Amino acid sequence: MHFEIHSSDPAKAIELYTALFGWKITQWDKNDYWLIDTGEGEPGINGAIMPRMGEPPAAGGPVTAFVLTTEVEDLDEALNTATKHDAAIAMEPMAIPGVGRVAYLRDTDNNIFGVLQPEAPSPE
Repeated sequence: MHFEIHSSDPAKAIELYTALFGWKITQWDKNDYWLIDTGEGEPGINGAIMPRMGEPPAAGGPVTAFVLTTEVEDLDEALNTATKHDAAIAMEPMAIPGVGRVAYLRDTDNNIFGVLQPEAPSPE
């Protein structure tokens, strides 16, 4: 129904997620809360970015929340875009037979998220 990305620098997070996924992100009224629209007519959920309460997770530390994985058309291009916007690869790309290729990234606050390029449909 809804997800939230906690960030020490919401402007930097907005820049990354807008560039990477094309999400429409708008500030909610005058609150420190930015609504995320992941796309009209596409399957999925919408969310928000909000200021982090406390220190960001340590790089290399365990996942302490759910991992949100977003579909991308080209995994290699997504990884290139993400690293240009200060994200880091947390798990190298791997193939999941019958599903596609997936990788994990750490955003500018060390939040881990996934990107997945679906396997091309087999010709019939």
